[in-house]
Amino acid sequence: MTDISYITKQKFSEIINIDYKDINTKRFNQKIYHKLLEKVGDRCYNNGYTLRNSVEMINKSLCKLESLDSNNLLTCKINFSVDMIRPETDDIIECYIDNINKMGVIAYIKLKDLVKDYKGENVLKDSPLIIIVPLQLIDDIDELNIGQKIKVKVNASRLKFNAKQIQVVGEIVD
Repeated sequence: MTDISYITKQKFSEIINIDYKDINTKRFNQKIYHKLLEKVGDRCYNNGYTLRNSVEMINKSLCKLESLDSNNLLTCKINFSVDMIRPETDDIIECYIDNINKMGVIAYIKLKDLVKDYKGENVLKDSPLIIIVPLQLIDDIDELNIGQKIKVKVNASRLKFNAKQIQVVGEIVD
């Protein structure tokens, strides 16, 4: 991972439930890890966007057998760390222009710039950040082109729990 100010290493705890019939003792830790990835990976979690391939289990508690609505579940408390994207006011983000219209510019970050060995597409829908630069904050919109790399200073950001992207409003800086 590249050293970028809006990405930090965070530690969390989460309760994971595994259906009793899905237990395979040879791959139990893998099953817990995949359940954890489903719950927290590549989405807005707690106070930022978690990068899926950065999720690392630190430890887990002893599992307890619980019965819920006639289903038997194993419940474990997992302590884990994750790289989290959390843009703050005045952070500078290098991004790419996706669209220019009469409202302003819509840009995104490419995960290949942040994540080593990223194999997915590098398009707006896959980006953890949607960056909006209002027309009022742009000096000369005619100098901008789709696909152009720009630097944006964050003015505000909006995070919705479990969403796939964080919305950022900012202004272009040189």
